[in-house]
Amino acid sequence: MTHPRVPTLLLALALAATLTNVALAHGGETGPADAADLAGQAIAYLQADPPNTSMASDRINDALTAEQAPTDVNLELVKAAGIALKQGALPQTVQLLDAALGKPGQTLGPIVTVRVGAGYYLAFAVAALLIGLGAYGLGRRGGHERRRPSTPANATNAHE
Repeated sequence: MTHPRVPTLLLALALAATLTNVALAHGGETGPADAADLAGQAIAYLQADPPNTSMASDRINDALTAEQAPTDVNLELVKAAGIALKQGALPQTVQLLDAALGKPGQTLGPIVTVRVGAGYYLAFAVAALLIGLGAYGLGRRGGHERRRPSTPANATNAHE
C-alpha cells in the first residue's frame, strides 16, 4: 500500500517539470529590440484584422527611443508614421514604415480572395429545393399513416 502523500508528491513534481519546460520554451528577453524590429512589429499590428493601433503606436514610440537604431532605418519616416497613425491614416502609416525600413513598393493586399459565382447560388437553390421537397413529402406521407382507432374485442361481443 502506498503512502497517501506519494501521489500528491508525484503530481507536484510533474507539474513543476511541466512549468519549467514551458518557461524555458518561451525564453527570456534577449535584450532591447532594435528600431527595425520594432517598426516591423508596428507594421504587423497595423496589418492585422482588425488593426491594433494602440500596440502599433507603442512600437513606433519604442522604435523612436530604441537604443539600437541600424543605419538603414530612417527614423524621420518612423516619426512621420507616428503622426500619420495619430491622424488615423493606417495605409499611409504602413507605407511610411515600409519606406523607413527601405522596403520598396506597396504592401501586399489580401493573399486569398474568394469569389462567389453563379454556381454557388445554383447549388444553394438546388439544396433549398431538395429540402423543401423532402419536407413536403414527409407531410404528405404522415397523413396516410394514420391508424383507425381499434375497438376492443369484448366490446363487439357485449352487444350480442
